[in-house]
Amino acid sequence: MIPIRARAVLVGATLALAIAVTPAAAVSGGARAAIADAPYIAWLPEGCTGTLIAPDRILTAGHCLSEFTPVGFSVIVGRDGNALVPFGRDRFTEAIAHGGIPARGFSVNPGFKESFPFAHRAPQNAIALNDVGLILLARPVTGITPVRVAGPGDAATERVGESASIFGYGLAGPSFRSQPKTLKTGAMTVISPSACRRAYPHAIIPSEICGQDLSARRPPLVQACPGDSGGPFIRQTPAGPVQIGVTSWGPEVKDAKCGRKHLPGVYMRTSAFASFINDPNPVIEPFPTDPEHDFTHVTGVPKVGQTLTCTPAHFGGSPATLSYRWIFNFKTISKKQTVVATKAMAGHHVGCHVTARNAGGSFTDFSPRVGDLTIQG
Repeated sequence: MIPIRARAVLVGATLALAIAVTPAAAVSGGARAAIADAPYIAWLPEGCTGTLIAPDRILTAGHCLSEFTPVGFSVIVGRDGNALVPFGRDRFTEAIAHGGIPARGFSVNPGFKESFPFAHRAPQNAIALNDVGLILLARPVTGITPVRVAGPGDAATERVGESASIFGYGLAGPSFRSQPKTLKTGAMTVISPSACRRAYPHAIIPSEICGQDLSARRPPLVQACPGDSGGPFIRQTPAGPVQIGVTSWGPEVKDAKCGRKHLPGVYMRTSAFASFINDPNPVIEPFPTDPEHDFTHVTGVPKVGQTLTCTPAHFGGSPATLSYRWIFNFKTISKKQTVVATKAMAGHHVGCHVTARNAGGSFTDFSPRVGDLTIQG
């Protein structure tokens, strides 16, 4: 499914809802869900959905975090985010204004990546692998019981043919005019991997679980839409709700509008990611600690023959390895921290990109945020 989000140039900047550049997807064909019945559902400011799985931890899709940092990022839990934040408002600012809980860090599964086994006409055609991410909160949520996440011993909750529900804050149809004012939910059936592979040949792996609306004969079908990315696939059991999947991708990879074509939704199987989800000390991906004032820049005398240094911003998160790329005429000319200005550079701009990377993810500080110097002869 495709989340509703836009690229964050500076975290905390004004954000209008827009189709994102990655996979994932409010619930077409569903119904209003009372937040009191599922208080563990989290509203995320970048246009995704998540779940409270521990007092200080939100589970969501990895691709929901891939273009953002925790600076200025806060989540709303236990209250209906769509009812609080009108469509078109700055969601980051509104989340803070409504008492959103700040994030202290993100962690994305190390195996997360995207690929295009089907169409490749638009970013939403991408499928995602290992699409699981964690938001670590700056303070714990109180008064709300986290949802239980299925683990390796919960095979019964994943049984094919059983009913499970999706929840989400995204659209209710293919148009942005279908933005709902409340949380929505819809019932689906867990289908077999073989049935899912028939719909998506060569794209389904054991760490994924699929669900489909098998009851509706015509649209709107129960499906995840833009904005539901990272939301839960929930089984209701006698002991309470159990999250068996994380909303990742679906019909949009084949250019199908949400709720219009009989295709399954694909969810990350939580039992396959139990060690990552429950890691007591997850690796927090790097992020610039002060993106508005402290950013990567070039230092040195901008003259031919002089050495220029790529000076990185200060990064928070777990310890990270830095890598460098010098850019001249839109091409990479060096991957070292320093470069010597040449005659060819005279009168032109040169800049550098810095990527901080660890097992929790990566962040690249790049132009136009990187300072450029005009080389003089």
